[in-house]
Amino acid sequence: MKGEAVGILMAILVAASLGAGYLAGNETRSTETVTSTTTITSTSTTTFTSTAACPSGTACGTFTYAPMGQVRVDSAQAMITFPLGSGQEDIEFALTFENIGNSPIHFVSYELNSSIATNSTVRRETCNCGLGVSGEITLNHGQNFTLYDPVAGDGYFYALLQGGTVDVTFNFNWTTDSQGSTRSNSTTVSARFVFAPPPQP
Repeated sequence: MKGEAVGILMAILVAASLGAGYLAGNETRSTETVTSTTTITSTSTTTFTSTAACPSGTACGTFTYAPMGQVRVDSAQAMITFPLGSGQEDIEFALTFENIGNSPIHFVSYELNSSIATNSTVRRETCNCGLGVSGEITLNHGQNFTLYDPVAGDGYFYALLQGGTVDVTFNFNWTTDSQGSTRSNSTTVSARFVFAPPPQP
C-alpha cells in the first residue's frame, strides 16, 4: 500500500511539473530570451552559441543542427540535477527550439533522444526512476518548447564521471499533420559541452 501511495504521488508531481513546463514552453518568446549567434567555419558548417547567460549549475553547449527549416534550435544545455558529492554528478539535457514556420508542428513531450559515445566522461546508467507522464504538444509560429532527456519513467540517468568535453547527438521527431501518428520530420542536433570536474568526496 505504501508503495502504491508513493507511486501515485510521483505521478501527480510529474504531471504537475509537465503541465508547468508546457505552459511556460508554449508562450511566445520575448526579445530578451535566448538568441543565437553564428560562426561559419571553413567546412561550411554553422556553429550556434547561445548569447543568453548560462544559468548556475548548467553547462551551455555549442551546437549545429539540420535541417534548417521550420524548426530553429535556440539552445542546448546540460543541467546538474543531483550533485552526489562522491566524485560524480547527475545531469539532465535540455534542448529549446522554436517553430519559425507558418504551420503548427506536433510532437510528444518525451520525444528527445540523446546519443553519447560509450567511452565518454558522461555515462548512461539504468535506474528505477519513477513514473512517466507524456502529452501531445502543439507549437504555433513563434512559440518555443524545451525537451528534456532523461524524463521520469525513462529508466536511466546520465552520470558525469569527470570534467572535460562531451559530444552529444540529439534527435527529435515532429509532424505538421495534427491527425498523423507518424512523425514525418526529424531534427538532429550535434552539441559539445565542457564540464567542470565534479566535487570530490
